[in-house]
Amino acid sequence: MPAEFFGKIEALWNARSSLNISTLVIGLLTMLLIIIMKRTTPRLPGLIVAVAITSAIVAVLGLPVDTIQSRFGDLPRSLPVPSVPQLDATRMVDLLPSAFIIAFLAGVESLLSAMVADRMIESRHRSNAELIAQGAANLGSTLFGGLPATGAIARTATNVRAGGKTPVAGLVHAVTILVIMLIAAPLAGYMAMPALAALLILTA
Repeated sequence: MPAEFFGKIEALWNARSSLNISTLVIGLLTMLLIIIMKRTTPRLPGLIVAVAITSAIVAVLGLPVDTIQSRFGDLPRSLPVPSVPQLDATRMVDLLPSAFIIAFLAGVESLLSAMVADRMIESRHRSNAELIAQGAANLGSTLFGGLPATGAIARTATNVRAGGKTPVAGLVHAVTILVIMLIAAPLAGYMAMPALAALLILTA
């Protein structure tokens, strides 16, 4: 898939013969369920329920639809053993320019996400706290082989629409992901990819 917009459109048009009707129906059904549940039962986590329902339909009926497991394989059920990355002076000098660029872009994206959340919940974030927390998290993630992470507008907006309005929402999100990984990883593998795509489209 090309990076630029018009290249993507051309690639999608050229792949039109590979259209999967089951995938399209699951995606549209997920969007419909999310919209209906948001209007009829706004207090329920409609996003999660809709994705769970359509993913269950895919599993029960055996539809030819990509799931997390079929696309990426089995999800890990435990954290890797922490280890300190091997660093020497030469490697640090080589990586320093890239590290500064990544840190700058990650900071900008996180602060942009915080501003979006501010407008959605009519609040005001603390920039220093955001950046320090992000830096600490990224330093910690390297011990487990993690990649640099930032605040993301899609995740932030989804979190706010699901009812999260305080920093505790981010902590709950992290703990939930950890519990899913440790306990329900096989179950999470059944989540249908078009259901997740529908959720992200509506969030965007």
